Order: sequence, then C-alpha cells, then structure tokens
Amino acid sequence: MKINNNTKTVENKVENKLNEMSQEKKDSILASFTEFQTYLGDKVSKGEKLRLSDDQLALAFID
Repeated sequence: MKINNNTKTVENKVENKLNEMSQEKKDSILASFTEFQTYLGDKVSKGEKLRLSDDQLALAFID
C-alpha cells in the first residue's frame, strides 16, 4: 500500500489530537462507541430474526 503525504499529514493530525486529549475523554468516547456497538448489534440481530436481507438491514438504518 502506497502512503502519500496527505495520508501522513492526516495521521499526524489524528495522533496530535489524541495526545492532547485527556484519558477521561478517551474513555468516554470508547464507552459511547461500545454502547453504540451493542445497540447496533441488537438491532441487526432483531432484523436477522425477521429474515431481513443485508440490503434491507442497511436500508433500515438509513431511515
């Protein structure tokens, strides 16, 4: 995979932001993401039980 200068610049900006962020803020973001994963997993599971196709599941989350 070829990495260009733009990719390096973005990676550096992300790294800098992460370094500036407090551990509490990082933990909060991770907790929110984990909560979202659980929510989404539950909804997908329910859709699968209803025998929705992948396309139908994807559309259900757009609406």
